[in-house]
Amino acid sequence: MKRTPPLAFMLIAMFCFVSSSVAQQKKQVGGGTGKLENTRGLGLAAGEEIRQSFQRRQSDGMKLAVYSLNNRKYVPVDPGQKFKEGDRIKIKFESNFDGHVYVINVTPSGERRFLFPFPSKNNRVRAGQSYDIPRSGEYAFDDEKGVEVIQVVMSRSQIALLDTALDLCLKNSSNVLDASTVKFIEILTGKASREKRGGVFTYGAEGRGRARKQDQTIRQRGLSLAKGKDDTILTLSHPQGVPSVLKPGEASIFEVRLNHN
Repeated sequence: MKRTPPLAFMLIAMFCFVSSSVAQQKKQVGGGTGKLENTRGLGLAAGEEIRQSFQRRQSDGMKLAVYSLNNRKYVPVDPGQKFKEGDRIKIKFESNFDGHVYVINVTPSGERRFLFPFPSKNNRVRAGQSYDIPRSGEYAFDDEKGVEVIQVVMSRSQIALLDTALDLCLKNSSNVLDASTVKFIEILTGKASREKRGGVFTYGAEGRGRARKQDQTIRQRGLSLAKGKDDTILTLSHPQGVPSVLKPGEASIFEVRLNHN
């Protein structure tokens, strides 16, 4: 992968945050209304409540931002904006817990590729530490127009099938996912949405998506999200006042959809 890799670029960022359900509609931030439903309990605006939950580590979550290279400087941009050929971007994320993250790119043509941790095998992330995708350089949008999807999967533990797929990619010096891994992901998330809007999306209902492979069952956990000026915060959905963490066998997934025209 070049420092400025061509981007036919739907990053399926799968940090191991596997949100919720296969059959449910997605909530969206960026490129849409950006509004959140009221949440229960603390008397705060929903977005502020989600941010405090992330900062205080009351609920497992992630902070994510998209940056564009402009005059040799990285400038935060709205992931819901429209991108054009030649635009160069970088994604930054930070988890509020120690865990594992997988990021997968779904291109406009439907090909799925590892973006993180490839070309490394180490996808361990530490709470409060910032990570870049790619680690150096930027991604450049090429001439393949459409929606680039980034699916992020995050979990406190490793996911056996994704680790096996990563090993195969490293062995073949290619970040393209094999058919069995693609099927596993689709069981959890459903097939790639035809949603044309850009932005950050979560999956709706709690605990509806489950996938079993290699004696490991993965259950999706739902996410709430809050869009700020320069970033988006996503945290596990949970009842009022109850700390929420990803348990063994659980993950959350969300998508970053980048519209390239």
